[in-house]
Amino acid sequence: MDRLLARRFGSVRARAAIGAALATLAVFAAGGYLVRGEVARDLERSDLEAVREDANLLAVRVSRESHALDAGTSYAIVGADGHVWFRNGMFSGNGPLGMAPLPPAPADHRDYDVRTVRLAFPAWASGPDPYYSGLSTTPRRLAVAVCVTEELPAGSVTAFLTPAGAAAPDQPPLPAQRFTVYVVRSPQAADEAVASVTRTAGWMLPAAVLFVAVVAWLVAGRALRPVEAMRARMASITGSGAVRRIPVPPAGDELTDLATTINATLDRLQSALAEQRRFVSDASHELRTPLTTLRSALEIALAHPDGRDWPAVVSAALADTGRLQRLTDDLLLLARLDHGSRPPVTDLASVVAERVAERPPTDGPTITVSTLETGAVPVPGTELDLSRIVDNLLDNAVRHARALVDVGLTVDGAAAVLTVSDDGPGIPVADRERVFDRFVRLDEARDREQGGTGLGLAIVRGIAVRLGGTAGVTDTATVTVRLPVDRTALDRAAP
Repeated sequence: MDRLLARRFGSVRARAAIGAALATLAVFAAGGYLVRGEVARDLERSDLEAVREDANLLAVRVSRESHALDAGTSYAIVGADGHVWFRNGMFSGNGPLGMAPLPPAPADHRDYDVRTVRLAFPAWASGPDPYYSGLSTTPRRLAVAVCVTEELPAGSVTAFLTPAGAAAPDQPPLPAQRFTVYVVRSPQAADEAVASVTRTAGWMLPAAVLFVAVVAWLVAGRALRPVEAMRARMASITGSGAVRRIPVPPAGDELTDLATTINATLDRLQSALAEQRRFVSDASHELRTPLTTLRSALEIALAHPDGRDWPAVVSAALADTGRLQRLTDDLLLLARLDHGSRPPVTDLASVVAERVAERPPTDGPTITVSTLETGAVPVPGTELDLSRIVDNLLDNAVRHARALVDVGLTVDGAAAVLTVSDDGPGIPVADRERVFDRFVRLDEARDREQGGTGLGLAIVRGIAVRLGGTAGVTDTATVTVRLPVDRTALDRAAP
């Protein structure tokens, strides 16, 4: 069960859905926080502009000794000596700003100039008035508008000393002074608006996260459907029979590229498999022929032992055995070429000179070296690899030459160029690539008679390619091998 859950939630589809959900959660949470803050700031700016207008209007009314603002507006009127002559609403004794300090405006505060101060909210010492139960009681500082009246003459009795509808109080005349008015608006409406935004975001956030996760799950499943088809098709491939290609999605996206690459890989694998089967078939045929000849000769000799030239029989058997050994060695070398490691660096010039000098004298064609670099020619490869290239090229040239075989070694830029030519009939243009295939003989009868295995040039190209070079027929009877020169070793060898 745990493994099933781990596989289900560890799938690409699940990871895509979870990632999309987390991204949505982060974006919506950050966006909701920013929107909530912006709404709160907009409402605060709107309230501040309103209370600044109210403060200026109240100061004008006080100066004209008219009745103050409506009873629904929270304001306080403070004399020059700091005495609070009137307070209502949030400034009342049991209001949230009832205990807030309300000092008179400083002397530099110009008449009817509106300033803004911030008072601690709430400022009560005990429980709030039930009228303000809808307010947020989170400690904060509330913006309050402050305005100053012009100096009123001594003995003035203003209407603000008496709430609307009440009898005029019996009090002594007031000295000449300016009055400071404080005006504030209840933050209840703003708090409710912010709370509404918070509640809306509270249910929209999980809904949006769930919606995006489901959509991501469905879209990922649809997008990965071709991948599942590819997986199923690849799982059905076996080592026998034709390899079916996977379907290529028509969308032209990354999955199309993946399917195309997989099909190209399958093409190469099928070609390699066909080449391997052809190689095994050819090798079996090549091994069967000398074995059959050897067996037949020995069986005939044993059936009629009298009068047999036994030294000749043994010599023929040894010749067939030698051909089998050479063929087996070539097959083993070709197998090793498919699993090569990083080769060392060897001087090709010395290998060419040594292999030509060590050729046994025969009555066949003459081997000459027309061009040979005087200095070292360091190339990748072991001495055995390079010797095999030179020997196979010489064997092939001697087998087809009439009287002369020419060897050349030059350095062309970053490549060492080894050429072996003969004065034989040459290789037709149509066969210049085919001669490098395994077990290919253009002159089947003569090659078998002279001991050729049909693997010489295939080994030459295999070694050259493994060393980072090339091998090909560049002229009618010239085989050219190009190997990369190791510049580091060449610079060290330079005088």
